[in-house]
Amino acid sequence: MKNTRIQEMKKLFLNKKQLLNKELCDIFGVSIETVRRDLNILEQEGFIQKVYGGARLLENPSIPATIEAWDTRLKKNELFKKSIAERVATLIPDGCTVFLDTGTSVFEVLPLLQEKKNLTVLTNSLRIAMELGLCDSFSVYNIGGLVKRETLTSIGLFAKEFLASFYRIDFAILSCDGFLPDRGTTEYSSEIAEFKQLVIDKTAHIIAVADHSKFGITGSCVCCPIEKIGTLVTDSLVSAAAVSKLTERGVQVVQTSPDELM
Repeated sequence: MKNTRIQEMKKLFLNKKQLLNKELCDIFGVSIETVRRDLNILEQEGFIQKVYGGARLLENPSIPATIEAWDTRLKKNELFKKSIAERVATLIPDGCTVFLDTGTSVFEVLPLLQEKKNLTVLTNSLRIAMELGLCDSFSVYNIGGLVKRETLTSIGLFAKEFLASFYRIDFAILSCDGFLPDRGTTEYSSEIAEFKQLVIDKTAHIIAVADHSKFGITGSCVCCPIEKIGTLVTDSLVSAAAVSKLTERGVQVVQTSPDELM
């Protein structure tokens, strides 16, 4: 209900540009305290700025009004994602503990990981848990918590508490909303970024995955800073200047091409 209300608020702000707290109370039938909490979330995400008695849309909001359907996102740059996935799978050895993020690029890695042996998999993606949970040689932990309906992922307090049970993760394959060569991965949602940062702090080697379309997307916050990325797997359309900037900062950059697909 809360997530649906916030999505509807975004649409209203895109249409009207500025709204009063009282208007939002009347439209959604909720208390002024609830409206203020929702507006705090939108402000943290960089979508609106609170003003006296209400809030206004920022000129260039960093949050999309809606999240595209999963199947739509899965098809975007599909061949680039598949080529990235093939290279990522070669970086994961048998017998390790690996966190799998919720993005479509990570999802493409799943069929290739099923050839591995004795993996311990952590994920907050219901899709990934269902896909890998049937693998005989895997131990799959679905990180519980509040399920975000639009992405079928779990986050929040319970997810954080679950993650606290694991003191070390060997590899984390992280997707992102955007990537800045001088800063790192970016996310639209500060809540998602906060959860991923807990994963990053427990992980020995971070593998970031981002096709060329993610470069230059600022999101609203940096999630994984450059200095914590061990390997970036991307595609051949990323500029030489961006690659050079990353290698100078100590990131191993692996570029792939759909032409390499088997």
